[in-house]
This record gives sequence, structure tokens and C-alpha cells, in this order.
Amino acid sequence: MLRNVYLPPFEAAVDAGAATVMSSFNEINGIPASGNKFLLKEVLRDELQFDGFVVSDWDSTEEMIAHGFARDKKHAAELSANAGMDMEMNSTCYEDHLKQLIEEGKFSEQELNEFVKNILRIKYRLGLFENPHRDKTHTGNYYAEAHMHEAKKAAIKSSVLLKNKDVLPLDKNTKVALIGPLAHAPHEQLGTWTFDGEKEHTITPVDAFKAAKVNFNFAAGFTHSRDRSNKGFREAIQAAKASDVILFFGGEEAILSGEAHSRAYINLPGEQEALIEELAKLNKPIVLVIMAGRPISVSKIMDKTDAILMAWHPGTMGGEALYDMIYGIAEPEGRLPVSWPKTAGQLPYFYNHKNTGRPASAEEFMEMDSIPVHAWQSSLGNDSHYLDVGFTPQYPFGYGLGYSEFRYEDLSISKDTIGFNEEITIKAKLTNVGKKPSTELVQLYIQDVIGSITRPVKELKGFQHVYLKPGASKEVSFSIASKDLEFVNHEMVKAAEAGKFNVWIGENAGSGLKTDFYLRE
Repeated sequence: MLRNVYLPPFEAAVDAGAATVMSSFNEINGIPASGNKFLLKEVLRDELQFDGFVVSDWDSTEEMIAHGFARDKKHAAELSANAGMDMEMNSTCYEDHLKQLIEEGKFSEQELNEFVKNILRIKYRLGLFENPHRDKTHTGNYYAEAHMHEAKKAAIKSSVLLKNKDVLPLDKNTKVALIGPLAHAPHEQLGTWTFDGEKEHTITPVDAFKAAKVNFNFAAGFTHSRDRSNKGFREAIQAAKASDVILFFGGEEAILSGEAHSRAYINLPGEQEALIEELAKLNKPIVLVIMAGRPISVSKIMDKTDAILMAWHPGTMGGEALYDMIYGIAEPEGRLPVSWPKTAGQLPYFYNHKNTGRPASAEEFMEMDSIPVHAWQSSLGNDSHYLDVGFTPQYPFGYGLGYSEFRYEDLSISKDTIGFNEEITIKAKLTNVGKKPSTELVQLYIQDVIGSITRPVKELKGFQHVYLKPGASKEVSFSIASKDLEFVNHEMVKAAEAGKFNVWIGENAGSGLKTDFYLRE
């Protein structure tokens, strides 16, 4: 799993020239990363040929004591040093004990020299010895217009439209109510780990709508996202009554997401769901805009909303980006980089999961409330599902809507069998059947049906952004070679294996046109 799932992105980063690598807090096969010789030397140095330097995560060397892997700080220094960690961050295990470890023969001066060389090599590449000082002519303008433009573009490209019952984009003459704890929360909009974030530069939705002279009413309803009071409900409901459409900006404030900020319940915190339920009684369209650092369970309020837009924590220019998307000046371009769960009880949930010996199916699944009383124990098939939420996510990996509709058809494959030195081409016709120009993210998935180790039900192998005007069509093609079918087997050999492969071209991991081909010896 390390080599088939987790390592490839790091390998790509090293190949792209990453200068440094951080050893994490967590353990791999029972050995913390900051003391893991296999990981830092055999894999990173020998296999990936990494020649930058490795720095520990904050205190991760000393934290090996709490892990139960090191006796004390001296032992932690010995473990990290012999594992090949070049630089310690924040804790002082190296500073306090490395000299003594060398004197005792538990670590060598030669290896210390290698650490120093690794660090100096990167400093030389950065030009720090030729020019060690900052550019004194730098204006210090960290909010240049070009930078703000890029920040806004990033927010648009990452926002994911999850639901839209013909309510978005809005007409400019629509009178709207801006409600919710994130409608005007400049600090929270910046998200987690923004230690030097300057909230005074944040443009919130309220700021953007005000600048655009939109006819709107604003009532936050809450003091913050975790607010459990309903004192602001009345004002929010009055604002909604005086409007045509309700824009509810909900989610999590910045402190609720990020490192070590897990939640057992991932619904909207505080009383946000309760206010949405009250607003739904007005029978007016509700657009839910979520700002959060994680997918939020929306199963309880799905039927109360007409549109759902996931903005994550959109940053300084989030307000302007959201204004442009809500009014169709721009189109949400993001697609889900994770499977969106119905509830935290489904987690962990991965699109590329294994089948198990009893894979679930729509034909066999019976929802819990439909099970007859005193049903025979094996009457449900005993396959891999949850009795109460089924076996599919709320939204699949790769999912995301635009402001038009696309049709996939005419799937074709250049040949039904290829050898190890051949390529195959898979094509499909894509047509914009909607009324607006739009960009579709066409995705290619493959399944290795039978392997020497069990293989995922699907793996993303390619994607293309395709822009089409209404009525326009384009043939989209992908090429697959045997190298694209390789995986690391139980003998630690990376190779493709002969056999049958299923292939899909579609809009996300949960749908698409399907065909198959064979790889022969």
C-alpha cells in the first residue's frame, strides 16, 4: 500500500525537484517516520535518489518518546540520526546529545558531515551564499493586484458545485438574503494555519455584494460557526422573508480544521442546521455555500436546499470569487479530490477501495427501515454495506457540476488486446447539451480485474479539461500503455500483469461509459 498508494506523489515531487522532505509524526509499520531508516535511507535516498535534506516535523524527534519508540531525548537523537534525518525542527535532541553520541560511537562524524553537505547543497542551489540578504528594492506589497487576481482565480478553480436545482446562477435583479456565520467572517475565511494572515485584507461575501451594489439583506444569525444559540434566528428569518433567494454561508470556522482538529460528527456545527430548517419553511430557494476544511455531512439538510456550493476556506478573495460564481460571471471549476461521505460513520471511504469477497450491489441492498421484522439472518445477502446509509458516498470522488450539461457517447477503443510494448487509445464523444458555455473535467478510470494481489475497484489514470460552447462536441481520447497498468505486488516487484482490464470515461468515479481490453503476455 505504501508503494501503490502513498509513495507515488512523493516520488513525483522528488522527480520535479523538491528540495526538502519532512519526516512526519506518524509511524509506518510501527516505526515513527523520524526514526525510520527504511523510509529515509532505503526508500528516499537509495530508491528515489533524493539529494536534498530531510527536516523533522515540529518536535517529531522528541515525540518518539511518547510513541513508545525512544527512551529519552538522547535515544531519540540516536534513532533519528541513524535513520538519516538531517535537521531537527524545534526540539533539541540533536543539539543536546549528538556530540556525545559521536564520542560514544553510537553515531559517526562521517554521517554528520553527510547531513551538513545535504543542507549546504540546497543553500548553494538557492544562491544563499552569493546573495544571503533579501532584495532591499522589494516593495513589500503583498496584496498586489496581480496576486489578488490569482487568489480569486484559485478560489474559483477549487470550488465544487455539488447540487443545483436550476437556481444558480442568479439573475442580477434577484433580491437576496445573506445569512450564516461565514457570510462576513474575514478571519475564518482564511482557513487553518494562517498564522500571519491579515483579516483586514479579506473580502467577504458581504463586502463583495456591497461593492457590487447588489440588493441584499444581511443577518448572520450566529456569532460564530459553533454558536448554539437561536437568538439570531428571528433577524435572519426576517431578512429571508424580505428576499427572493436565501444564500446561507455556513461551515466551520478556521480553528475547527487542520492538524489534530478531527471531529467525530461532521455535520454543520452549532445550530446551523436548525436555522436552515426554519428558513426552509419560507418555501424560498436556499443556496448553501459551505466554507470548511473537510467535507460536511449534509444528509439531514439535503432536501432543504436547492443548491450546494463547496468553497472550502477560500482565502482573501473568497467573497469576490463567490459573488462571481453565484451570478454566473464565473463557473465553479473544482471537482472533489475525495469521496464525500454521507456521515462520519462511513469513514474512511476511498473511491479506489477493494471489492471484498462480497461486494455490495444496488440490486441486493436493503435499507434498514425496509427490513422485515424477524427477517431471516442471511436474507440481506451479508455483503459489504451499511444498513442505514448503503455503500455509496453522498458524492463520489471527482464529482462536480458546472452551469451546463454534458453528454458522453460513442465510446470506442482502438483494439481489444494489447501486448506489453503496445499502447491502446480510448475515445468518447463529449457534447455540451446545455444552454451555457462550460468546462467539463473528463476522467479516465481503469480496473485491473484479476491480480496477484487484490486490486482497487477503480483507479484514476487521466483527466482532461474540455471547454465547449452550447451544442458543440469534441472527441476526447486517452492513451494507455502497459506501464500505466503497473503496480507493486506482494514480492515488491513493480510490473503490469496480463489479464482483463475494465475502463471508464466519464464525469466522476461513480459513473461513465464502460468498456474493457486485455493485456497479453
